Amino acid sequence: LLGQHQGESADSPILDPCLPADLQDEVGPQDQRVHLRGTGDFDRCRLLLQPFLNRTNDTNTSLNGVYQPPIDFTNSQFYGFSEFYYCTEDVLRMGGDYNSTKYSNAAK
Repeated sequence: LLGQHQGESADSPILDPCLPADLQDEVGPQDQRVHLRGTGDFDRCRLLLQPFLNRTNDTNTSLNGVYQPPIDFTNSQFYGFSEFYYCTEDVLRMGGDYNSTKYSNAAK
């Protein structure tokens, strides 16, 4: 492993707290593959993602600082998806209204 950079091979993957424990994945273009291995650390994953989900942001920056232009719905179609509900129902068997504490406990 001497001289290898983290993520360049399956032997030295980047540890990803948001992937399930020990799940291995490769991402990126074919000539620049990055190897990942999950640690399943829910609290660390949440800590890493929280800055992107700043719900107190009153600007046109839905991803905490990344500008999102307004959508002109007079000439656009809107498609809504309920994947978050189905993930909580199908994977965690929770269903019903979203409850942050309940979801966090089930995801751990």
